[in-house]
Amino acid sequence: MQGVDRTNDGRNEPIVAALSVHDAATFGTLIRYEKHRADREDSAFCLLVVDLGGLEGAAAERRFLTERLLLRLRSFDCTGWMEDGGLGVVLPSTTFDGAHKLAEQVLGEQGGRRYAYRVYAYPWHKLPIGSGETASLPDPRAHASATADESSAPTLPPLFCVSMPTWKRALDIVVSLLVLAVTSPLFFLVACYIKIISPGPAFYRQLRVGFGGRVFTFVKFRSMKIGNNEAVHKNHIVAKLRFNEPLEKLDDKGDPRIIRGGRILRRTCIDELPQLFNVLRGEMSLVGPRPCLPYEAAEFLRWHAQRFDVVPGMTGLWQISGKNKLSLLEMIRLDITYAKDMSLWLDLKILALTIPAILHMVAESIARRLNGVNAVR
Repeated sequence: MQGVDRTNDGRNEPIVAALSVHDAATFGTLIRYEKHRADREDSAFCLLVVDLGGLEGAAAERRFLTERLLLRLRSFDCTGWMEDGGLGVVLPSTTFDGAHKLAEQVLGEQGGRRYAYRVYAYPWHKLPIGSGETASLPDPRAHASATADESSAPTLPPLFCVSMPTWKRALDIVVSLLVLAVTSPLFFLVACYIKIISPGPAFYRQLRVGFGGRVFTFVKFRSMKIGNNEAVHKNHIVAKLRFNEPLEKLDDKGDPRIIRGGRILRRTCIDELPQLFNVLRGEMSLVGPRPCLPYEAAEFLRWHAQRFDVVPGMTGLWQISGKNKLSLLEMIRLDITYAKDMSLWLDLKILALTIPAILHMVAESIARRLNGVNAVR
């Protein structure tokens, strides 16, 4: 992290001018571009953010600090303003320790004053990609430690996440409440049926990976027997992911773990109605990428994590485009497409196409059973 020292004779002013400071919108785009580049090349980078909030009334000091930082940067480093007013610096191919050292050299004790800063590291180590872990992400607003401990470095993913628009949250709440009101008798009947037909609770809770890689508790009607071996599903789905095969369910081959009538609940997606409570809590949306299991995320490549940039949903492009007939890569590309193109019109279109997609799955299931019966005859 060698750079040019600041002098008082003005000879370095052209260098400062050449290293422009981008506006917040442009800089956000550049940060995302660097993330995509790092994903492709399997490399790392850091983002240094200098807190200039306390210098609002000291323009000269702000300029001095900005110039001092710019003069220490490399030609391929990138600077710009953050949404919170801080000055950000993208440091490609830089470790957390290297970024921290640069920050200390430039922003450490200056005339008896110490400037506040944060160092974000990418790739993040807490997201369960390639690790099989289920730890949630630390708070990205936390300041970097004074000891440059990479294990405590704040992580970047929240900077790439797409905040849920007001219209989307409003749509989620209104539609969820309406559906819950209309289907409340069905909730009661299904819960009673499950309790009668199979010992155990009516609802099934499971950890899923959601927005920003955070793990949350996912709820649905229980359609499987209590105490079944989850390794059966894990081995099945992991094999499908690794060989990029269609993500067909074990249901299609006859799964003995499913309770009587459970296939109907699953084919009609009635078992997923309790996820409306996840939607009301803000953990899920009506439309978005399907929240995956931690051991599924452990099989993802780094660029696959872009599907975590938006709140996961009950339905989405994957569900209306073939669902389990599609491979992992096809699903990921659809999820990333939705994350980039999210709009009210797209959400309404997906919701409208979800019912026909469910009816099509039910028709296919009936056809398979009839063909099986005829084959036996």
